[in-house]
Amino acid sequence: MARDAPGPLYGTVEHDAPAPRRGRLARERLFRLTRHVAAVVIAFGLALTGGGFACKTTIVDTIDLSAIDTLVGDDLSVSDVPRLDLVAGVDGAGLSDGGSIADATDDPADGSGSLDGSDGPSGDLDSPSGNGTTQFPFLVTSFPFVHDHDTNLGQSSQFQRYSCAPTTGEEGPEVVYQLSIPANGTLRIDVVDSVGVDVDIQLLGSLALVDGTASDCLARHDSGFSRDVQAGTYFVVADSYSTGGTSYQGPYTLAIEFVQLDVWQSVALRPGVTWKKKVYSSLYGERQTVNVLELDLAQPGIVVKPSHHGGCARTSEKAATVGALAAINGGFFDTATCLSLDMVKVDGALISTNHLNGTPQPTLGITAENLPLIEMVAANGDWDAVTQALGGYPNLLSAGQLDIQPNLQSSFFTGANPRTAVCLTSSDKLLLVTVDGRTSAGGGMSIPELAQYMLDLGCDDAMNLDGGGSTTMWVRRQSINGIVNYPSDNGRADHLGERKVSDSLQLFAP
Repeated sequence: MARDAPGPLYGTVEHDAPAPRRGRLARERLFRLTRHVAAVVIAFGLALTGGGFACKTTIVDTIDLSAIDTLVGDDLSVSDVPRLDLVAGVDGAGLSDGGSIADATDDPADGSGSLDGSDGPSGDLDSPSGNGTTQFPFLVTSFPFVHDHDTNLGQSSQFQRYSCAPTTGEEGPEVVYQLSIPANGTLRIDVVDSVGVDVDIQLLGSLALVDGTASDCLARHDSGFSRDVQAGTYFVVADSYSTGGTSYQGPYTLAIEFVQLDVWQSVALRPGVTWKKKVYSSLYGERQTVNVLELDLAQPGIVVKPSHHGGCARTSEKAATVGALAAINGGFFDTATCLSLDMVKVDGALISTNHLNGTPQPTLGITAENLPLIEMVAANGDWDAVTQALGGYPNLLSAGQLDIQPNLQSSFFTGANPRTAVCLTSSDKLLLVTVDGRTSAGGGMSIPELAQYMLDLGCDDAMNLDGGGSTTMWVRRQSINGIVNYPSDNGRADHLGERKVSDSLQLFAP
């Protein structure tokens, strides 16, 4: 099937004659001048201290890559990265999308999953109107919706059974939500509870009740499901599972997402920080799910920096631990040691250099003045101009033109895979982008398709990061666990397939 071009995405974008980036180019020229002055100052300081320097720097030595068998993520092979003796790994290709809305086995002692109950930097908690009863349901009018509550606080227990699972007891207290769905689309509903608590979720077309049974049940599950819906009013009931006369009520977190095909959905997270999501019914011949974080680093208090995980760890967990607002996965790494193969520089400390293949690599850098840059940075060296840096591979765009470096013909480049990328726009915005693949959420993109897509987003300079099963975007309290894309390591179109990685890129905002 031919893979069609996307066309302009954020409005009309002309690429035949890119507009000059006056603001950033002027700042870059000034910065390059001051960089030479800084070099003289540093040299003078080194002379005064006898060659010593006060900044603590930890360097990861260049790894003998001839012994590495695989690279996590986009399955780089020896033809992708010259001078690397690598064997491409198989990364979950061919796995089918799982999950079912049928009744699942209820286990109140399970306690599976994890509550992301921590508030965002300014306490990002949804507080809907209503009291959660059938008479006055909690009203949900915007999405995504995330709510921490407790069925112990439920003021009624009218629904004891549901028509979509008539043999499952739900005789404990319940909490009712009323949803206003503005258009045809897809609902994603998830719930997480704790050990000793079993709260199930039911989607109802109405509150019709017959002999204690909700007779208009459309779907139910004990953890999560997706359901295509038409515009209208629906109800979600968080109910306490019961068996043998025992009801397992207690605290839970409920997340409700709604996606309308082929429409950008936008959430202003903070001044200068916007999260956008779009599900394409067909892009490059496939369904595609794209998430974009649009950042204006000129806004006071916005900070973007890499996180070195010190071993393999989940992007979401590392970001939540340090109070970040959002994060994406970072660069490539060795699966045997979990050491980064790209530049990682945090707060002026160089932790790893670009040493993926011994040649220059595209690298995102942030200066002390919070100016973002993307440049080709040589292997095994520092980038003195910046205080934060994260390397990637390959380059995608330069100065508003397609510029894939290198541009090879291996499956890493030509195959459709999940992708993570970053770019700088002509309006001096920094975009963090994920493209899902390998599940029903999306077919993924080749490197040339990704480059063209970034161009159509309005990017001037762009680079690829680790992708495949590593592709992850986390935004605090915007889903059941904060993960807003569909990581593919579990082969399902949900938020639970996140892979542990070596490093990530974190966003902080007041």
